[in-house]
Amino acid sequence: MSMLYIDKTKFCVIITVIQIKHGIDDMKSKMHNTSNRQNSAEESGHSFKSYFKRMTSPLLVLSILRERPMYCYELSTEIKKRSSGRLAVSVLYPVLYRMEEQGYIEIAKTEVIDGRARSYYQVTADGEEYLKKTLAEYRELSEIFSRLIY
Repeated sequence: MSMLYIDKTKFCVIITVIQIKHGIDDMKSKMHNTSNRQNSAEESGHSFKSYFKRMTSPLLVLSILRERPMYCYELSTEIKKRSSGRLAVSVLYPVLYRMEEQGYIEIAKTEVIDGRARSYYQVTADGEEYLKKTLAEYRELSEIFSRLIY
């Protein structure tokens, strides 16, 4: 059996040089793309608007679902309709699944129409409580920011 000896100091220096090289390449790439920064933020989901939608989508879903149970596509259509087409939650299924896991919504019924299953979601008691608490926090923060910004 042969043994391989690695000088730890040289190995660490080589790894550090590789990391620095990649860091410099990343910086060059970022500097080169500064003119497209806004577009790339929008496209990658890292814009303020994207974050805001992601953070408030559970409130939106709970607010609409407390009126009556709906299936995902119906909920999506209702959001677009109420916002005059200005707002769409493109990743609604993950939001619904996460909220179901958290106990804020549940499946009220499932229908099969034209071979496709439709699960109708409704708000649970925990969901009502979460919505009430979170809407109060949202209103408070919105008021504070409005006073600070405007």
